[in-house]
Amino acid sequence: MDKDLVTETPFELFDKAESDVLIINSHIKDSNIPEDWKYDAICFHATQAVEKFLKGFIIDNSQDVKKSHNLIYLWNEAVKINTIFNDIKNDCELLNNYTAWVRYSSHSPIEQHEFIAVIKSLKKVYSFGPIQEIRDKFFRQENYRMLPNIEVIKIT
Repeated sequence: MDKDLVTETPFELFDKAESDVLIINSHIKDSNIPEDWKYDAICFHATQAVEKFLKGFIIDNSQDVKKSHNLIYLWNEAVKINTIFNDIKNDCELLNNYTAWVRYSSHSPIEQHEFIAVIKSLKKVYSFGPIQEIRDKFFRQENYRMLPNIEVIKIT
């Protein structure tokens, strides 16, 4: 097996993505977390969730995918499978601005308007038809932890 390829199953990737969304929800509700930490963590987990959903979609469609945090690369691979992914291109481009560097570098604080845009893009990808179909498929399997609806995330 190529060490540069993602080895997780679509089920594992989607399950972990749901976990990222749950973390986002808990951070939004936790008033003890300083706002700048909250926005950093939420934006990071949003990109992580979308990354895992895209990788899971690609692998679920019998394609190999390289290990990458680059959402534009992953979006390009997904659009090769189904051109409907053009509908979330702007969301992937926006979210790509908040990948792992948010966790590991000093940067300008993420502002509320950026955070709101990230949550809106996450919601769009989360409920996007091809992603939702796979989520529904896995939800019918034992041990898949799916949030009933991302609308539980309320932007304050």
